Amino acid sequence: MRDRMTLIWEQRRTRPVATAVLFVASVVFAWLLGKLLWLMLSGTSADLARPDLAATLKLPPTVDARRVGLMFGEREAVAQAEVADTTLQLRLDGILENSNADLSRAFISERGKGNPEIYRPGDNIPGGASLDRIEANLVVLLRAGREEILRFDQPSENATTPTATAPNLAAVRAAQARNVLTNLAERLANSPMTALRQMGMRRTSQGYIVSITAPKQMLNRFGLKPGDRVVSINGQLVGKDVEADQKVLSQLQQSGNARVEIQRGAQTLTLEQRL
Repeated sequence: MRDRMTLIWEQRRTRPVATAVLFVASVVFAWLLGKLLWLMLSGTSADLARPDLAATLKLPPTVDARRVGLMFGEREAVAQAEVADTTLQLRLDGILENSNADLSRAFISERGKGNPEIYRPGDNIPGGASLDRIEANLVVLLRAGREEILRFDQPSENATTPTATAPNLAAVRAAQARNVLTNLAERLANSPMTALRQMGMRRTSQGYIVSITAPKQMLNRFGLKPGDRVVSINGQLVGKDVEADQKVLSQLQQSGNARVEIQRGAQTLTLEQRL
């Protein structure tokens, strides 16, 4: 009986405390709910300013592949479709091509005037132009700030028929070159050593070496120097067999075009000559 009375007393003593806690919690919840409703009904908030993407976002510039190539030493290719042939009265007689563009040479003459002269990139050309660069089968001239192309003359059927008033010098030179090749081939067949000695050439198993006795006119005409070694003509190695070399010269008379590979020290030069 005593324990039951104690339990009833404890329940009555703690009930006001629980009631008070519940009341405080209800007041706090009501206050939070009222604050939320006040924020919702008090009006829309101001729009946030949009960020200026143009000021904060910087895109990388477009990469120019051509300029990058030039930075690493690549030469800009000639857009031949956009570059016109020159109208200057010039003739391209030969090209001495070198892996180093500054050492390449071009043999150019004025039509109807004398023998060809040797030009290098940067030299002035008759007619108010300058030699910009030398390529495999043509040269690029620079005149009045614009590029022009000078090519080898194309052979034609009537190239060997000069007119009565104006002789075709190109045809005359071509005939002279073929005569020289014919005589050289005959001399090589009859007396190889004599022919080579007259030309100032010395035959070795690795080609023909130009000696100091070579005619000065031939050296100037083809841009050769004593010590140069002719190793191939039109892709065929020369020097090992005189009879084979004779056939190569005979073939030149028919093709009318000579591509001669020359060894000059550690450099390899290519002479392109239209006969």
